[in-house]
Amino acid sequence: MAMRGLEGDDLKRGLHELIVSWENIIREAGSLEAAEDTLLHLEENDENFHKHDFVKALKRKLEECLSPLIDDELEKYSTTGHIDSGSHETLVNQIIDHIIQSKQ
Repeated sequence: MAMRGLEGDDLKRGLHELIVSWENIIREAGSLEAAEDTLLHLEENDENFHKHDFVKALKRKLEECLSPLIDDELEKYSTTGHIDSGSHETLVNQIIDHIIQSKQ
């Protein structure tokens, strides 16, 4: 299954776009630690973060991979009666953590 935007020339182009877009932010950081902190918080601080093609492609791929797994787990919880409406977001976060840590 091809990962449109996440392979070959598309990947290079997407990463180049990000680097060029964030070059000034990284240069202004002043130190490696500050640059790392800035990069870790780009989504919060860059109003155009979700407009980058690479970010869109990565989000699309993550949703494509994780959504069926999350849906399956939610179905398991709902059929066993272990889910209430107030804890849905917490449950999704727990499921994502479980999926990330699994060896599948």
